Amino acid sequence: MAGSRKSHQVQKKKKTPVRTRFRRRLLSCLLVLLTVPAGAALGVGAYLLWFNLLRGQPAPLRQPLFVGVEYQRRVQRSPVPVVHHLVRVRVGTPGLHFFITPPRARSGRRLRAQTVSGFLARHRLRLAVNGDFFEPFRAHGLWDFYPKPGDPVDVFGMACSSSRCYGHETPNRPTLYISCAGRPSFHRPARLCHAISGLPLLAAGKVHTRLIPGNRHPRTAVAMDRDERQLILLVVDGRQPNYSEGVNPGELARLMRDAGAHNAINLDGGGSSALVMERDGRPVPLNSPIHTRLVGRQRPVANHLGLWAPALPR
Repeated sequence: MAGSRKSHQVQKKKKTPVRTRFRRRLLSCLLVLLTVPAGAALGVGAYLLWFNLLRGQPAPLRQPLFVGVEYQRRVQRSPVPVVHHLVRVRVGTPGLHFFITPPRARSGRRLRAQTVSGFLARHRLRLAVNGDFFEPFRAHGLWDFYPKPGDPVDVFGMACSSSRCYGHETPNRPTLYISCAGRPSFHRPARLCHAISGLPLLAAGKVHTRLIPGNRHPRTAVAMDRDERQLILLVVDGRQPNYSEGVNPGELARLMRDAGAHNAINLDGGGSSALVMERDGRPVPLNSPIHTRLVGRQRPVANHLGLWAPALPR
């Protein structure tokens, strides 16, 4: 869902019956099997059968990840399957610091694409999610996509890292600012250190008026509670039949409001949505990303929101 071509304003479509969706998925499996070499047909067929028909949902989960950071996996089975991942970060926790992807060039396209796992490992962070919408972008096939790791890209909206800003501040893309004292807010501080932008979801607890029902996709959002004592991250899995179909922008806004968000923005979604934590020095995905229809494959994206936090006492 990278780039400006994908808007959060989408037209409402009629709901496709479950039986019709099942038949379409079965037919797509058969068509793919007819187009691959015989030696690969068994493996492809097993993956498609698991992906479209056999995969189940995980169990709900709630646990602390680091000092001041709590994770919750929520599972919905009706009216459609949805799995979403909620992270609450206690602002002001000693030893907790936020970080945004720094620019890699002084001119031209300022950033070099990397996955969320790559970003987390490169900067030795504890937790990270994907960030702003970006360009250029295409996804035409398993290997025909852009960007790949290291490819030059730019973001839509304002972004800053360690007081080095890139992108442009625009009225229709609200920004989460992080002061050099480490406090996030949707109000610009006197000393700005980090910033990341997105599309509006909630303002003062109210759902943005231009959000209308539309297609369900993976989503990523970031929010603050009313007192700005808690930063809230939400990543919704999607495009995965029987496991999680995703949510539309209005549903995403309501999920954030139910989680206690007062102001919230929608970051890039679709194949870009990824939530990763550090465990034993390695990046471990917490959600189920999907890129070029491959479950578990992370899309290289332009920038990211990450944090350091102390390990839990043993």
